[in-house]
Amino acid sequence: MDPALKPFHCPLERADAVCRAVDLIRGQPHWHVVGFDSVHGSIHAVHVSLIWRFVDDVKLHFDRADQGCVVNAQSKSRFTFLTLGRNTRNLRAIGKLLRAQLR
Repeated sequence: MDPALKPFHCPLERADAVCRAVDLIRGQPHWHVVGFDSVHGSIHAVHVSLIWRFVDDVKLHFDRADQGCVVNAQSKSRFTFLTLGRNTRNLRAIGKLLRAQLR
């Protein structure tokens, strides 16, 4: 499995990590936060493609860990099973952003 797609450890407490991640995602072009729950550690975001406006749902889960939390993400296209690698690119982009900024 691609290391960029694996869950990763975040040193922040779960609620803090969720709130910071929401702010980071909202600042990205073509990304929108649909909803989040900082108490239970979840974010539902969508990525909208530039040309065809396809929508992919991206769900992030922040599980408690001994020191901080573990972030896990899933991406799924709403319109087709043929994603042409878009789900993988969504996960790489969101993972890169959060790994770099959630410290």
